[in-house]
Amino acid sequence: MGLQNTHNEQESQENLFEIIVSSFIGNYLSVFQQCLKYLRITKNSKSYRKLHVEANRDMQKNSFYQIL
Repeated sequence: MGLQNTHNEQESQENLFEIIVSSFIGNYLSVFQQCLKYLRITKNSKSYRKLHVEANRDMQKNSFYQIL
């Protein structure tokens, strides 16, 4: 019985680790996507300052930055 509990505990810790890792990866991808959007905009547009502000606002909304 005790062995079963430690196995379940380890499994739940692994699940928690997977959730944390996947959320961080998702947040990094979101930031990377924002950076690509920003780079594409700065290359093609004269009004990049306005869009830079938008990109900053989008990134600040991102939960990854709220964690930091």
